[in-house]
Amino acid sequence: MKNKIWSIFLAFFLLLSLAAPAGAALDYGLIYDETELIWTEELAKLGEETMPGFVEKYGIDVRVDILTTAGEYETLYDAAENIYSNYAYGGPGGNGVSLTLLVNQDEENVSMDGWCLYFGGESAEWTVN
Repeated sequence: MKNKIWSIFLAFFLLLSLAAPAGAALDYGLIYDETELIWTEELAKLGEETMPGFVEKYGIDVRVDILTTAGEYETLYDAAENIYSNYAYGGPGGNGVSLTLLVNQDEENVSMDGWCLYFGGESAEWTVN
């Protein structure tokens, strides 16, 4: 009986340890945050209510990505472009804008190193308005 309980406990612990890297970033609706240091109720409301309302009303996808590194890309623009296309920002029509922030962090603070606005889509309504 002890071996069975121990096996269940070990399996549960293993599952938690494998799930931890997947939770290494926070997602506030349309705002993605790798730092996990800037959460506020206002930020969560903005990403979960305000921005989706704008998307629904105007049909223009609005996203914010807060990154700690540009990854394998040479420039922040390249990273923003890749994120926009790989995660299907812009929805079916491809119309949208993303704000990508590059930040650095220590245990208590976050400071911005750069930012990039990336626009996608070719709708006349999007480009005129």
